Amino acid sequence: MVQLDIPAAFAASQLFIDLARKKIQKEAGSPGGERPSIYYRYLFYSVFFAAVVIVPAGLYLICGWPGWENIYWFKRFESQIHAGWFNPLFPTLFILSIVIAGYLGFRLAYYWITTGKERYLRPTYIAILLIAGLVVVLCYPSFTLVGTYDQYHNLSG
Repeated sequence: MVQLDIPAAFAASQLFIDLARKKIQKEAGSPGGERPSIYYRYLFYSVFFAAVVIVPAGLYLICGWPGWENIYWFKRFESQIHAGWFNPLFPTLFILSIVIAGYLGFRLAYYWITTGKERYLRPTYIAILLIAGLVVVLCYPSFTLVGTYDQYHNLSG
């Protein structure tokens, strides 16, 4: 789901940095100097995870079941993804959003770790994951029902 995939990429990147916190602090050196190899190693892990794990699953679902992928919030999204010039644009923007979210999550986490502000890191990605979980709970039963926007909204009537 779009509302979960993008925050998940951001939070996963921050989790990777948090798990390697001590190693990064040891090898990073000064925050203003040249970037060490560990920066690029964890940048790769963050962006690679977003691009190879989150993107394919989301792309498959957004192309096959766009209503479900946006939690049945927007009918226009579903009608546009299969018609007109917007068809290739939606998946492209979706892919870019996930990879950029992974990159931004990494950059923020790396900055916090190397400038002594690591106390913000864990609460940030935990809060993001909790909010994403709350979206799933509040939108129940949309997560369990696969169909079109119209099918979902006509369940009660």
